Amino acid sequence: MKISVKESIVKNLNEDVLIIPVFKDTHNTETLFLELDNILNKLLTQTIYENKDICEEYKLNLFYTPARIKLRRILLAGVGKIEEMDQEKIRLLAGKLACFCTSNSMSNVAFLNFGYSLKNIAIDDATKAFIEGFLLGAYSYDELKTKKKEDEKKNKKIESLLIIPQVSSDINLIENVIKEAEIICRNVNLVRDLVNKPSNILTPEIYAKLIIESFRKSKVKVKVMEFNQIKKEKMGCIIGVGKGSEEKPKLVLLAYTPQKSKKTIALVGKGVTFDSGGINLKPSNYLTNMKDDMAGSATVVGVIKAAAELKLPVKLIGIMPLVENMPSGSALKTGDVISAANGKTIEVENTDAEGRLILADALHYASTSKPDYIIDIATLTGAALVALGSKCTSIMGNDTELINNLIKAGEETHELAWQLPLIKEYEDDIKSDIADLKNLGAANGEAGTIIGGIFLKHFVGDIKWAHLDIGATVWASKGNSYNAKGATGVPVRMLVKWLKSL
Repeated sequence: MKISVKESIVKNLNEDVLIIPVFKDTHNTETLFLELDNILNKLLTQTIYENKDICEEYKLNLFYTPARIKLRRILLAGVGKIEEMDQEKIRLLAGKLACFCTSNSMSNVAFLNFGYSLKNIAIDDATKAFIEGFLLGAYSYDELKTKKKEDEKKNKKIESLLIIPQVSSDINLIENVIKEAEIICRNVNLVRDLVNKPSNILTPEIYAKLIIESFRKSKVKVKVMEFNQIKKEKMGCIIGVGKGSEEKPKLVLLAYTPQKSKKTIALVGKGVTFDSGGINLKPSNYLTNMKDDMAGSATVVGVIKAAAELKLPVKLIGIMPLVENMPSGSALKTGDVISAANGKTIEVENTDAEGRLILADALHYASTSKPDYIIDIATLTGAALVALGSKCTSIMGNDTELINNLIKAGEETHELAWQLPLIKEYEDDIKSDIADLKNLGAANGEAGTIIGGIFLKHFVGDIKWAHLDIGATVWASKGNSYNAKGATGVPVRMLVKWLKSL
């Protein structure tokens, strides 16, 4: 989708539709609105006056214009009370508008931008939120549909979005906003594409090749460690988890090194391309979406790609162990003891707690480069859904400032996160009788998400570290206007926001 901004005489617009936001508690007094209203013999103000519910939140009203102007359709979009408007409400409205335009085959869309009647939000923030919601709301994963061409005839994809500023001085500001929002949303949608792909066409082998291809034209260096190299690094956890699959595990490394970078961040992402549970096979109703168990690694891809395109002055290291967790005669068994790359021995109490095993090796590898921060992102526990629900990511770590700043970035992007404590009294629950650690806590599943974080803490050393458990937030069973059913792309926007704050 092409997004642009320019001053326009609204009567000369040739787009399929012009979207005009309308407020419940204030009249549109901007010059462009009044000009169009005069051309239409007060049709806009009359329609709003006679239909009070038009201005309610997320209400959409479409009508055709007289033949004397080029513009054929106008869509009034209800925003609600101006004092209650925030960025998330704008995203939700924009997402709904994108879905509406797509389903009504409106390929070329114009939007009369918010004016200076805004009270609690700046023009650039409001515009960015609108573009984000519109781009994310227009997303669909349809590459495997055989009737794709027929469907496109019925529901044409949006080709262009024209932002019409209220005053010419906004143009440069909006152009910068467009560039940033496009980069971020393009990479959120890349993550969605990766997570939505079925596991039979996103094996560790194919996934590694797709990552290489994603960065082919960027300044990010990609290295793929094959099985023999992983073995040489003594990564017994990654090797152990991958033993049951015909696919050999891989460790994909990314490096973005801009000039004048003052901070180094290692991003570690869990990359289980399909998680059957291994010998501890999952119940069938839990297997359905286990292709999404690589979402942490996809997040690392999206965040580093966005950071490179935005030219953020921070050095990033990406570390992604890619494996399949499958049951077979060669698979890891309950009761086996394996050795992590840092030398710690681990008793495997449950082969379905495999994410923390591969992350153990990856986190230790990350720590050897001595970054300022390590952040790991993983669909680690189902208990995260019980703890905080599907709208909030669980976050843990060893540095309060880091955690607070990530939570703040989540609030600003509405990719919400909340801290769970790494309570030291639970340390005893992962002590093994025959090894240093075991990969499961109390038998009744008590504090499951926290136990996962406590286990990972043993592999980061003294480096400032945060763990994001996205097990509940990576997939939407229902979705909303800008998060379609399926992969959400969380927490790409949060992490990019945090990186910008550095």
